[in-house]
Amino acid sequence: MKVTKYLLPLVLLFTVLTLVSCSSAERTEAEDAIKEELDLLKNVDSETTARYISELSPEFSNSNEISQKITDVFTLFFQNFDYKILNTDVDSQKGIATSKIRIKTLDAQKLAQDFASSHLNDEILAIANQTPNTNNLDSVEQRYLLLYQLLTSNEYDSVEIDTIVELKRSEENIWEIQRTYSLENDLVGGLMTYLSDPNILTPDATLEVYLKSFKTMDDVQIKNYLGINSLFSSDEITKNTIADALVEQILNSFDYEIKKPEISGYNATVPVIITTFDSDSIISEYKKNLDTYISTPQAVIDGASARYEIAQQYLIEAIRNNDKTIQREVVFHLVNDATAWHLEDNSNELGYAILGTMADSDFSESMQIDTETEGDDASDSDDADTSDTADDSDSSEDSDEYDYSDDEY
Repeated sequence: MKVTKYLLPLVLLFTVLTLVSCSSAERTEAEDAIKEELDLLKNVDSETTARYISELSPEFSNSNEISQKITDVFTLFFQNFDYKILNTDVDSQKGIATSKIRIKTLDAQKLAQDFASSHLNDEILAIANQTPNTNNLDSVEQRYLLLYQLLTSNEYDSVEIDTIVELKRSEENIWEIQRTYSLENDLVGGLMTYLSDPNILTPDATLEVYLKSFKTMDDVQIKNYLGINSLFSSDEITKNTIADALVEQILNSFDYEIKKPEISGYNATVPVIITTFDSDSIISEYKKNLDTYISTPQAVIDGASARYEIAQQYLIEAIRNNDKTIQREVVFHLVNDATAWHLEDNSNELGYAILGTMADSDFSESMQIDTETEGDDASDSDDADTSDTADDSDSSEDSDEYDYSDDEY
């Protein structure tokens, strides 16, 4: 009895050590399973990349079709990836384990913001280039290529996040990681969540993309984006000449300063101080020269068609000779369609902000000279020649007064 009494503590100690040993062994096995999987991300090779891409994108099921750039996206993204297992809890009876790990990964939020900005920039330039099909911008392949561009041209800091890895023993008595959306998302630093966030770019950051993209456009892109050629009704050569003159003014003067936005639900307004050419000064100079010309007898002699051509030349000269700029505050309206913020009227709001009075329909209509007036005058003259009332004809010829009411300038 005494022997049993003295041996009891030893038996209990042996039992505890055995349990600890089993638990420790299982913990080690579970952590080894985690290391086996996560070490693949630390040393991404082409075979592993092809497998991951095939799982994420069915259209890339054949690894031979995966371009080298798309393959490199994974290598670049995980080049500084690391992890540390903080602790692991094992439930032997249920055959499950839970590990808390700390992940070091690329700053996915910044990458997602750059992705959203670049994607919007591509959409804007596609409109400016009059690209017939912009759906390709949203293809999986194009998205990977955009990520490749960002990862090779920008430097991103590393961030640390904590996540939970759950494991379960298989029928073969092997610890297997339970793959969940949450875990997959955490392994890429939350990139999937950030890319689907409709507010990844704020309204003012979104407008910054629009204005910055516009500022990088060349003359052809600006004409296309603002539809400058459609402002005036004339022959193609003259329309292009006017458009070229306006674009030159834009290139020489355009600038902007974005102010604090106001957000209300899915709508936002963003005030911007726009610096652009002084359209009022141009129109004033144009009208002054035109009025001087109209008041001369030569304008009567020239006829409607010639007056129209001369009026357009005055406009072109007024645009080319302008050296005045103006600053005006313009309020832009943006809408969130549950995917991202967008400029409500796209290029129209921007066009009115930059072109000012030149985009006003009243001014455009004032340029539409009635070219049929000259023909009507000729027709009336023929009627007068066949008239038996010679006195009326003589009276008409002696009149020095010209009626401009039928002509529009």
